[in-house]
Amino acid sequence: MPFVEGAVSRFMAAWVPTSEKQMEEAETKMLEQAGVPCQRKMVKTPNYTIHTIIVEKLSTRQRKEQQKQQPKHQQQSEERKALAEESKEEQKEESKEEQKEEQKDEDPVMLLIHGFGGGSALWSKNFIALSEHYKLYAIDLVGFGRSCRPDFTSKSSQETLDFWVQSVEEWRQAMGLQSKISILAHSLGAYIGCAYALSFPDYVKRLILVAPFGMERDMGGLAEKMKATGETWTKWAVKKVATSTTPQFLLRMMGPLGPSLLYRFRGQYDESRYLAEYGLYAI
Repeated sequence: MPFVEGAVSRFMAAWVPTSEKQMEEAETKMLEQAGVPCQRKMVKTPNYTIHTIIVEKLSTRQRKEQQKQQPKHQQQSEERKALAEESKEEQKEESKEEQKEEQKDEDPVMLLIHGFGGGSALWSKNFIALSEHYKLYAIDLVGFGRSCRPDFTSKSSQETLDFWVQSVEEWRQAMGLQSKISILAHSLGAYIGCAYALSFPDYVKRLILVAPFGMERDMGGLAEKMKATGETWTKWAVKKVATSTTPQFLLRMMGPLGPSLLYRFRGQYDESRYLAEYGLYAI
């Protein structure tokens, strides 16, 4: 029904205009609450572009900050002194020891996967505590946040799961992560994290699930019942909301009231206004 879809799209554009810039600004406000430096990167894979937030492990951040603060002339002086005092053989041995130390001190990695209707910046309040132990990578799943939003063509629940699992694996390869990683995942992300661990166990060290979605019972019966009803206006509407729009489609339909509703139901804490904007524009 192209005419109806076009009319809805034009109405939404006028009712709640959104843009990449608004998405980035909403995310920036969330990350300002994190309390740690955050690097943002668009990771290109063979099939996707996956937005990633990177937070260095605490000890690594401190070491890099100290190196930046050290005057250049002091560093050069120390280097010249070391070269004058050490023989070539001693330098070779030192180089070997440094390489071993770097390998031993390689920061453990944790991948953060958000849930349905979420995004990478929703982990921002956890960054300080988690970065004491891990180098963090928080990703926007494909179809969410600032990651790419390709046409969704999966016809079954298994194809849908494979779609996300493969995108996560492509991301891992693009980032060059060879060591085993820990995965902290929430809601739908927990379901995807489990599927990824089963598909690629050689790259997963531990799996931490927060309020995991879909772990209690088989939900296939609902899909079968809908399939048996045939094509109806109700089914058409549900299908469009579920497969052709973002999770916040209904919220966006409320226009300017959207952020206020999110603010009301998310709770009256300090950054909830930023969370409301992020939920409306960035997801």
